[in-house]
Amino acid sequence: MKKNELRSARKETTMFLSDVEIEDKYEKKIQSSINQMKVQLSSLEKITTFEELLKNNKNAIEQIVTLLGISLEKFKRVISWIRLSKGYTFDSEWSPTAMRIHILERKDYMELIYELFTKGYKSSRFTSIVPKFILDDFRFDKSTLERLKSDDYLRRLVKAKLTNSYNNEYCSLYYDLLYQEINNISIEKNVVFKRQANVPDTEIYDVTLIEHNNKYIIINSSFYLTTSSTQTKYADNITAMRSSLQCKNNIKMVNILDGAGWIGRSADYIKVYNDCDYFLTLKTISELKDIIDEFLNK
Repeated sequence: MKKNELRSARKETTMFLSDVEIEDKYEKKIQSSINQMKVQLSSLEKITTFEELLKNNKNAIEQIVTLLGISLEKFKRVISWIRLSKGYTFDSEWSPTAMRIHILERKDYMELIYELFTKGYKSSRFTSIVPKFILDDFRFDKSTLERLKSDDYLRRLVKAKLTNSYNNEYCSLYYDLLYQEINNISIEKNVVFKRQANVPDTEIYDVTLIEHNNKYIIINSSFYLTTSSTQTKYADNITAMRSSLQCKNNIKMVNILDGAGWIGRSADYIKVYNDCDYFLTLKTISELKDIIDEFLNK
């Protein structure tokens, strides 16, 4: 059996998945966040209001950061910057949960974070240690409150915060579908299917494989909805694995790529395509039966 042609492989890519349960789940999350923000963030004129919000809403910090239009990572960097400027040393940054706990436990932190949120852009406590370009986003004023009137604007803000979680859910769904198909094929062909397995007599560990009579088919699979620099690292690892198997006649490699993110990362895609014996997608996974018949059962 020959490897599928590159053009054909790309055409058979599952660009996106659509699942009613996932879509409903995230629509509810978005609407719930919008409703909470409209009710609870409409008034932060006093520090006592801020304190009550933190006490009653475990997601208060994330929601304020969302309304300000700041990424959580950027906010955490600024907090770390401030902590270091005060002479504190630490091994890790505060998560929003840890930050909320510290703020509620210490009045000085309460005052500090409240001032950062409401007038950080002009406060001398921060302008001396954080660049103006970054601080400009920390202003909870009338213009910020105006955002609460637009559901469409809030939806865009909330969705931006949920994108990674949303993509991860679809990645999990993809692997569930793929591995179920591989498992069914393995049962049909009476071969052993293993996940997170080590390949005997090699330095290849923690991979998905099919084995039969001391022969092995390594199955590498990846699904990306968006592009990422980690795809280059993945492709390089595939190349290294392929190189280590050059003299192993009892081992074949099958690479599987899906997702719009891989189509958008052409150079890495081609590298993964080249460095294998067979190339499949979720749509063509049934061809694994022929590969098993040709290699494992001959």
